[in-house]
Amino acid sequence: MFKKILAAVRTFWNDQNGMSEVIGVAFLLIFVVFVLGRPLQNIGSTLGTGYNTLNSKLNNNLNYLNQIQ
Repeated sequence: MFKKILAAVRTFWNDQNGMSEVIGVAFLLIFVVFVLGRPLQNIGSTLGTGYNTLNSKLNNNLNYLNQIQ
């Protein structure tokens, strides 16, 4: 199994057809990580804050409902 994977990697590495596409995809990924990383991180923190706020409000409402029973 490992030999087949290694042979496929060697074949891919030695074949120069499509290497520019691979390099282009690598640069695109680098662009996404460095340029879009901060906005994506801000979106993630906003979602986390919203989740925590919703969780605390639901807990408060459930506690209130338990107290009036």
